[in-house]
Amino acid sequence: MREPIIASHSKKKRRDNPFFHGNRSCQSHLRFEYLCVFVFLICHKWLVAYIMVSVGKVDKMGDVETNMDACVAFDIGNVCIAISVERCQEATGIPADLPEWVQLCQEIEWGRISTEEFLVKAEKLVPPGHRLAGGMLDAFNAKILQPIPGMEALLKTLTRAGMQPVFFSDISQMHLDCFRRRFSGASEYQGIFSFEVGDWKPSQAMFAAFEAKHGVPLLYVDDRQELIDAAISHGWKNSVCFKDASTLQQQIFDISGNFANHNTAGRIKNKTR
Repeated sequence: MREPIIASHSKKKRRDNPFFHGNRSCQSHLRFEYLCVFVFLICHKWLVAYIMVSVGKVDKMGDVETNMDACVAFDIGNVCIAISVERCQEATGIPADLPEWVQLCQEIEWGRISTEEFLVKAEKLVPPGHRLAGGMLDAFNAKILQPIPGMEALLKTLTRAGMQPVFFSDISQMHLDCFRRRFSGASEYQGIFSFEVGDWKPSQAMFAAFEAKHGVPLLYVDDRQELIDAAISHGWKNSVCFKDASTLQQQIFDISGNFANHNTAGRIKNKTR
């Protein structure tokens, strides 16, 4: 007999509650607010991605950009790793200024011949009586020595700071492979190389290839002053001749907003010693 009383009481509560049929306007507003929240949650990711694309933080929806404005261009030889033409000459027995050798090195660094073809032709230039200790490949790679002190740590620190090291080098595939084996983390970084472009720095082809993929670098570092001068004339105003890792990290600190305080600079110094 109590059930009708409970039902009657329930109906009375519903009549008194403005969110039930006594106030359908409130119900409509509530449903609209829930819908707005739902749409916002669904679209939020794409909205943020769109805004980031608009301001240049990502290169495509959903993917974080390698920020074109935050890349640093590094020459390889005598910037990242020590090289020695004399060591190569000793190992191969071929004079460095021999015209046939100069031409052959140009062809391999411009990607015009294969590694196999280069090695065959190079062995024909070895003077009679000279013994190749480990074969022509090892003799040619004798040019590549050890990493410049502090540079492996510096490139890793730049990466952690949100910058992108990019190699920009006149080099053959053989020497690049050797460099990647000897320089820690080298295979993780992108690069523009003469054997892929088909020309040396400071050709317009090399600059164009770099800018097409990475834009104008925040800083360009090379060990040859004539290449620095050419880069500045091309429009790469922040170009410096390499001295050592410690000096370079300070130059990057002075130019880049990514190193926001001297504490960060101090950490870089400690890592590059």
